[in-house]
Amino acid sequence: MNEKGVNIDSALKWVGDYHEQVLSRFQAQRHVLPSWGPNMDVVVNAFVERLAYWIRGHDCWSLESGRYFGLKGPEIKKHRLVTLLPRVERPGLTPMMAPSLVQPSVFVH
Repeated sequence: MNEKGVNIDSALKWVGDYHEQVLSRFQAQRHVLPSWGPNMDVVVNAFVERLAYWIRGHDCWSLESGRYFGLKGPEIKKHRLVTLLPRVERPGLTPMMAPSLVQPSVFVH
């Protein structure tokens, strides 16, 4: 929000658009890889496939681990809707400092 000078709705839209753009580019490039010969092509394709699993794994983990969404992760995974906590204003606090103030108990349900 600060970097782009936008509100939360615009920031979330930017993140969603950027995510879609990066994944689209990954998929497009994945299908036009050059050939290095049959033996190496098998290795490269396996590596790129595992990169795709790694990307997907981060998404699944963030929703299933409970770290970010507690017990609501499966519901959020299904509907992709997150209810945000109310904004808390603290004088002298910059957005980059905020994560250090979050208590772990906030995520436990």
